[in-house]
Amino acid sequence: MSGTDAVADLPAEESGTAHKRQLLQALAADLREVIGLEVTSPMAKMLVAMADDILTLTTDDAIARAPIDAGYISERRRTLTELISVGRSLQSIEERTIAQAEAALEQTVAAPARASTMTTLDSALETLFAAVSAAIQEEQFARLKSLQARMIEATGRHAQQLSDLRAANANRIAASRLESRAPVTVEALQDYWRRRYPDRPKAVVTSLRELSGGFSKTTMLFIVENWEQQPASLVLRRDLCGGATDKSVVDEYHVIETAFARGIVAPEPVLLERDPQALARPFMVTRRVEGTPAGDLWKTSPESTVETALDLARTLGRLHGMRPQDFGEVADADPHSHVTVYLRELEQSWLKRRPGPEPCMLASLDWLKRNLPVPRRLSFVHGDPGAWNLLTKGGRLAGLLDWELWHFGDAMEDVSYVKGFVESLMPWNDFLAAYREAGGVEYEPEAGTYYDIFRDVRNAIFSVFAGNAFRTHRNPEMRMAHCEEKSYPMLLLRGANLIAAKCRR
Repeated sequence: MSGTDAVADLPAEESGTAHKRQLLQALAADLREVIGLEVTSPMAKMLVAMADDILTLTTDDAIARAPIDAGYISERRRTLTELISVGRSLQSIEERTIAQAEAALEQTVAAPARASTMTTLDSALETLFAAVSAAIQEEQFARLKSLQARMIEATGRHAQQLSDLRAANANRIAASRLESRAPVTVEALQDYWRRRYPDRPKAVVTSLRELSGGFSKTTMLFIVENWEQQPASLVLRRDLCGGATDKSVVDEYHVIETAFARGIVAPEPVLLERDPQALARPFMVTRRVEGTPAGDLWKTSPESTVETALDLARTLGRLHGMRPQDFGEVADADPHSHVTVYLRELEQSWLKRRPGPEPCMLASLDWLKRNLPVPRRLSFVHGDPGAWNLLTKGGRLAGLLDWELWHFGDAMEDVSYVKGFVESLMPWNDFLAAYREAGGVEYEPEAGTYYDIFRDVRNAIFSVFAGNAFRTHRNPEMRMAHCEEKSYPMLLLRGANLIAAKCRR
């Protein structure tokens, strides 16, 4: 029986809490393996340990513990049956007390291994045992003493079995997280580097540090000394096991090579490793681009300037002016057909991974398909040129990062993406003039509005991808669950509200 079938066979209330149990287990693991390592005060350490204990106690796997509870219930029923026999031999025991114990036995015949069943039996045992203990004579106590020992031993055995199960679950979750993350060590990377460059055996990897975030790739900064004349500051970007997109670094590397060779401010490529055995997953290495982010999801960095925006205009103009053939790609000559296929593939991927029916998403995708603008030409689209993927240095654009969402489509997708960032720095029309002069297409406001909606719907779908990785245990990290629990409804609602507003006009 598969894990999905097992959940479906549970009682309704148990099935309804299966996903919440998984969320709490992920939270416990994050407390134990991430947050707990960062706290320093004794009080904080104690509270983290206590929270871990409580979460572990409240996230038992009902399926795995069912046979343990069943054994406990069977033993309790045998003890209660014998205690009823003892009680009937004592004339001072009220018939009502005996009847209540017999009713508990009847009530729990063939009952599933549930907490309510154990509570019913324990309550009956407690009431009857107290009555028998008060009424029994000393010469008859040996029989009651045997039952007393059995009750205590059964409770202890049940508690120990549950403790062992919880420890096994914690180990399983830890192993799953370890497999998902497959941490890269300095030693492993240095060993790889020397095998990759056998002519430079004195190369030393230092300062390996993983960056936070990254919902589809793992990004690490490191330095290699004695490899070149100067220490090389590099970036390792590796596929994630179960993330927000299906894109691999293998798909990304060649477009970075092409863009960099054409003078675009892409990171300088160093190597691509396709073999997943090298460091657990395919990865690529580029030289680190010196600079600071041009902004984040909420605001523009103070270091971004008008020149930053103009550099971005020229960069996007040059990218959008390149042809698919420039990237070694053969693309459909009909731009509209190509974009239609891209949207349809996105929808099919969502249908395969969604947690359940979602008419709002279906209606939003339908609107996007019916209102798809006709591109002026088929362009290379970066797909995610937000301020968080732009690096600035001295007020100029130093780097355009994270090329994994590239595709051939409508240039308006990228242009609409940067509009808010640009308008915080300079007049929009001035930006567009520089963009067109560099090779970009004429901006179309209606198409820009369309891609504002498209972006929210697309990112909502990517949030479902991350949530699916969590639900299917491919990536049991809490942040993947957060994408679906928090980001998905927020993004979908925002896109749907924009659609509704347009439909009411």
